[in-house]
Amino acid sequence: MKKFFPIIIAVFLSSMLVVSLGLCFWQFKVGRQLVQRLEQKNIELKEAQKASKKIGELEKKGIELKKKEAKIYRQIAQKEEQPLELIKNIHKLATRQGMRNITFEFKKESAVKVDQKDNPPPSAKSPFKTKFFQMKAQATYPQLVSFIKELYELERIVAIEQIEIVRDKNIVPYQQVTIDMQTYVFSE
Repeated sequence: MKKFFPIIIAVFLSSMLVVSLGLCFWQFKVGRQLVQRLEQKNIELKEAQKASKKIGELEKKGIELKKKEAKIYRQIAQKEEQPLELIKNIHKLATRQGMRNITFEFKKESAVKVDQKDNPPPSAKSPFKTKFFQMKAQATYPQLVSFIKELYELERIVAIEQIEIVRDKNIVPYQQVTIDMQTYVFSE
């Protein structure tokens, strides 16, 4: 048995060496796979961070678009038969400027006649309807100029088509002013 003892120890140590080397190579392979998985997860993480950043940017753009949409809806009313709120605001504006004898009249069409070749009518598919109205008042020139400047600054869209100023000796320093205007309403 003493003869075989060094052989048994040598076989045992050799097998332990082989097993240890096998475990080392196996651990090296597992470690390498873990490094590859880690690199893949880092790539996925970076892509997720980019997507998250884009989502944040898109959310900001969405908020900006909603604000713009709200502003448009303040500028153009929805489904109004007659723009009474706008008329009320214009009347307040004119009164604040010192204009007097202010009256409004709604019109079916524009007071200004245009050549249909140069200005074709709006498309039937347009989401807007044009509402025409006329304002008559007595005003001095400075009052009229201030009124027009403030009318321009209204949040609601108003276009002046025509202004007619008639001098009347009975109301001097005032003049009789007729302003043809139009505004827009969402038809849908």
